[in-house]
Amino acid sequence: MLDYLVTSKARRTLLQLLWTHGRSGSVSELARVGNLSFRSAHKELNAMLSAGLAKCSHVGTATVFTAAQDHPGAEHLRFLLSPTLPERSNEETPGNADEVRAWLKACGAPLEAGTEPANLPSSESVFVHGTKLATTDASVARSLPVFVWKNKHLLDHKRLRNEAHDLGVTHLVGFFLELTGRLGNDHALVNAAKAFRDHRRTKLRDFFNTTSSYERELATQRTPAVAKSWRYRMNMSMQTFSSTFEKFVANASIQNP
Repeated sequence: MLDYLVTSKARRTLLQLLWTHGRSGSVSELARVGNLSFRSAHKELNAMLSAGLAKCSHVGTATVFTAAQDHPGAEHLRFLLSPTLPERSNEETPGNADEVRAWLKACGAPLEAGTEPANLPSSESVFVHGTKLATTDASVARSLPVFVWKNKHLLDHKRLRNEAHDLGVTHLVGFFLELTGRLGNDHALVNAAKAFRDHRRTKLRDFFNTTSSYERELATQRTPAVAKSWRYRMNMSMQTFSSTFEKFVANASIQNP
């Protein structure tokens, strides 16, 4: 039915991302996740903004779009969207993307989540699943250092390494540990990250999937130094991370390496 009522594929995709899956992000981030062109995503997001179906805010230099959950027709729109959506099958186990976002939110990450977690796993499990999801969801990547900071005293690093190894994200977890340590000027976190580093990594890899040479050029310009040291290239600046961190971590002492 949704295909019949909403004939624009780009509009359907963005409505589903923002309203059903609770995604947020810049035009380029949402275009990448939805496999859309920047031009069509830009057009539809601005139309949604004009119609009051989306809101935007500024995080660092990025303009971030989210669903306008207080819209008078929000309940009807969610009902229209939900029956037609395919099941999402991210590879996280035991949780899918919606569950992982709900876990992170319950543990203090500044994220929107469409569900409440029925059972909250350990902090280590939330961390490793959130880390994996961060490579496909920019809003999770921005928020993850806030989660790490708020839960750093709960993390058992030996258990964290074991769970990260099982999910194949050990190096990625180390990156977020050091990133959080740099943001909060916490040398213990920076030092702890060393045990997670894969020294076989010698070439830069894209943190997010890039769809064009333009995106790759932006990523090359914006990649934080700490990400480069972990051999990641990402279209997300240190200022973006630090703006989110400062906003949601009380009395944060920010570094910008």
